Amino acid sequence: MVKTRTGKFAVVMGSFDNLTQAETWLQQMKQQKEEEAVSQLYIDHWMSNANPK
Repeated sequence: MVKTRTGKFAVVMGSFDNLTQAETWLQQMKQQKEEEAVSQLYIDHWMSNANPK
């Protein structure tokens, strides 16, 4: 789960070969500026016009 700026939570799913790979990616994301980190994410939703806040 990811906590959004508004304090709500979102379910997040990903695909990594192992836990180490996932944790390494997370640390890299934390070191980036927010805009750079967000640009690497793919947001999918059952409503085509939905955007997380």
